[in-house]
Amino acid sequence: MRPWLLNTLAFILSILLHGLLFWLLLWGNNNSLHLSNNCTDNNPNYIPAETISAEVIEQAFESYESQRDAEAEALASEQAALEQQQNRLAEAAQQQALEQAAQEAELQAVQQQLEQQQQTSQQQLALLDQQQNNLDKTQESLAQEREQLQQQQQALATEKQQQESEQQALAAAKLALEQAKLDLEKQQLLLAKQQANDAKQAAEVEKQKAEESKRQADEAKRIAEEKRQAAETEQQKAKQAQRQVAEEKRKAETERKAEEKRKADAKRKAEEKRKADAKRKAEEKRKADAKRKAEEKRKADAKRKAEEKRKAEAKRKAEEKRKAEAKRKAEKKRKAEAKRKAAAEAARKAEADRIAAAELREQQQAQISRDNREINRKMAMINSKVKRNWLRPSGSSADLSCQIEIRTIPGGYIGSVRVLRSSGQRAFDDAAKAAIHKSEPLPVPDKTYLYEGRRADSTVYDKDGFRVLVLNFSSDASGNLRLR
Repeated sequence: MRPWLLNTLAFILSILLHGLLFWLLLWGNNNSLHLSNNCTDNNPNYIPAETISAEVIEQAFESYESQRDAEAEALASEQAALEQQQNRLAEAAQQQALEQAAQEAELQAVQQQLEQQQQTSQQQLALLDQQQNNLDKTQESLAQEREQLQQQQQALATEKQQQESEQQALAAAKLALEQAKLDLEKQQLLLAKQQANDAKQAAEVEKQKAEESKRQADEAKRIAEEKRQAAETEQQKAKQAQRQVAEEKRKAETERKAEEKRKADAKRKAEEKRKADAKRKAEEKRKADAKRKAEEKRKADAKRKAEEKRKAEAKRKAEEKRKAEAKRKAEKKRKAEAKRKAAAEAARKAEADRIAAAELREQQQAQISRDNREINRKMAMINSKVKRNWLRPSGSSADLSCQIEIRTIPGGYIGSVRVLRSSGQRAFDDAAKAAIHKSEPLPVPDKTYLYEGRRADSTVYDKDGFRVLVLNFSSDASGNLRLR
């Protein structure tokens, strides 16, 4: 239950109790006046009880209210101190959580930066793949143009030397294209290898600084730029080879026209025509052999390229699988590290809570000890004060004893005195009550909760506290105080 709610309930109960005590006092005063007259008439040794005036009761109420307010302020200040301590602990835990969140945010930023760098590298690879596709299309276009040129060469009756020079030019262009393709494939392999190295560095980037990550990104960008420039160079070479083929095509067209003119002149000479026919037949046979060999070579090249493509695809899939496995392991490692940090933080927080709870228990135990000492001290003070005012009647026997109940109000003022167990001798009992009245006000505890039977931690040490006291009087001693 909240301390302020306990204080409110205590305040309401105290008001009700004070009203009841006030009514009892008024009723008791009226009865005491009547009883005192009877006792005075019947017993000349009777000692009348002291009548409490309304002003004294009002002063007692005011004193009790001021004490209750002061104690409420003291309890509020202690509660505020405890709340401040709890707030400090909560702020420390919150600060630790903020630091952990900042570290996690920084790690996420580094990971995002690495992912962006990987995306940039992938975009560059995609661009290189597109350039490779363009080169393949250019090569196919060149192949079509070569086929058209071969068809035109079959239609021409050119000289063997001219045909061989054309074939050598075409072979040189083809070798140049093949060399360009091989160079490009090597560059792709180098780029893939570089990308694998970059992926490996990305897996270890959690332990590296952001500056190292930036340098690696710049290095990857520079390598990609070099690869792109190399690809552009190869494209330029391919375009140059295409221009050479076009120039050769133009020369072949010019030579074709010259050949047609030559044939027209050859028609006028039968011998030359016969020789030309024989030569043409031999050339056609040679071309057929050359075409057959070229077709066989083309098929072999196509088979080789298909095998290379299959190997490259298998290698790409293996590389993707390796990267996925590396990424899974890195994610697993990151989650394990996060779990370890969370467990460490929970253990640290539990230890802090345990220490705080232990400190709070020590403070409460110390307060309980102080309250117990205060209760014992006040009981001893009341015993001592009553003993100083106790006068045993002369002539009383040594074996007399009585038990007196005292009801007090805040401030130690006596509300009523009642004999619980009589000694059998009226004078002895009246002397005990007189000693109690002479000791007014009794030194009850100043703190309201102690006076009402509670300690600072709201535990009850006696249901009535110092509001109801019981004194034992005997002929040989002044008496011993106990709480009922």
